[in-house]
Order: sequence, then C-alpha cells, then structure tokens
Amino acid sequence: MEDHDYCYGQPRAWRDPAWHHKRPDEYVCDRCGCRFVFHFRDPQFCAHPKGCRGPNGGGCFPAGTLIETPHGVLDISSAKQGEFVLAFDPRRKVLRSRRILKVCKHEPERIWEIRFSDGSLVRTTAIHCFRVANNWMQARHVALGDCLSCIDACGHMTKREVVASSLTTEVEEVFNLIVEGEFSFVANGVVAHSFSYFRALRILWWTCCDKLRTWVRDEPGIVIGSAEEAEPNAAPDPARM
Repeated sequence: MEDHDYCYGQPRAWRDPAWHHKRPDEYVCDRCGCRFVFHFRDPQFCAHPKGCRGPNGGGCFPAGTLIETPHGVLDISSAKQGEFVLAFDPRRKVLRSRRILKVCKHEPERIWEIRFSDGSLVRTTAIHCFRVANNWMQARHVALGDCLSCIDACGHMTKREVVASSLTTEVEEVFNLIVEGEFSFVANGVVAHSFSYFRALRILWWTCCDKLRTWVRDEPGIVIGSAEEAEPNAAPDPARM
C-alpha cells in the first residue's frame, strides 16, 4: 500500500459511447489510462507506483526504442537535436527525412505495451499517439484488432494488427522527439506522432519558431552561396588566381 497511489477513473463509455454496449462497467483511469472494472459492491481501484505521473507527463518511449533514420536505426536515448530521422507524410503516404528540433527527456513513467500479430511490440506511455485507420490514437485507446501504420524491413508502409494492449507495472525514464515537417517519426517500426495533445496548435507553434530561428540565422541581406554558384559561366576573378 505504501508503494502505490490509488485513484478512481471515469467510465470508458463516457469517452467512447459505442463502448457502453460492450462493457458498461469498465473504467478508464484518468491518470495512467489503464482499464479496470468497477462495481459499487466491490470497488476496484487503479494502483500507481510511486513516482508515476501518468499521462500528465507526456507521450514518450523508454530507452532502447529504435528510431528509423535515413542511415539505419538509432536508440531514442542517443538521439540529438539536428539529427535526421524518417517521418511519415500522411498526405502522400511516403517517408521523408526530417530534422529533430528537440529531444525531450522526462521523468520515469509507467510503460504501456502494444503487441502485434507478427510477434513484435512497442513500449510507450499511455497517451502517445499512433497512426490508426488514418487517424492519430493514443496508446491507451488502442484495442485488439486495430491495425497500426508501420514500416517493414524494406522501408515500405504496412499494417500490423494489435493482439494485446495493456499497461505494465514497469516504470522507466522516457524520451520523445519533436521532428520538423510532419512532426512524426518511426519507433520500433511503428509510426508515431510527436504530440499527444493540442497537435494542431503545437505544430503551428513549433513551425513558426523553427522558421523564426532560420530567419535569424540567415539574416536578410546576406546571400546564401557564392557568386560562382549563382553564375557558373562567369569569368574567374584574377585576384583569386
């Protein structure tokens, strides 16, 4: 009891009305997103390990998660600002090489695990968003039978069917990547978004900030590139001979 915090949650049917006809007594914890059954005669509680902040800490991945880059894979804990990773373009359904704007390192969070029919899995936090049926969905809302957008060994887009999605008892330090452009990346072969909440607003904010930094770095009036590049047929400068 001393090693855990306990709390109630909200009925899952409040968030997903279609769920009411399946299991009206299933609750979703507001703090970590796990599901549990609640009965008034025999109340069930959601137990949180001490130090677990739940979804308020943000959507992230633990160390050891492999991020796809143009030159192979990279452990998310080793990623650095300015490096390039592969991002998913939802409009053209292709992968693009994009720069990391920021690497976020968070306090220990409780790990959510999603397993697929091919035996692979992805370990994340309850609120991290993945691409499901052309929409972004938090891990805690991913259900059995859902198909997540993934990348195979050849770099082609594919789908993986979920066979298990649940909260674990593991609490680990977690990391997240804010990637330019599409603000997405590929973690353990699964397409993930950089943001869990207020995606449109945060994308606008980070896009504006990145353009402002670029504008400040390349001050107006400074020509990028040499004259030889602009005029390849120009005569050579004798002073440089």
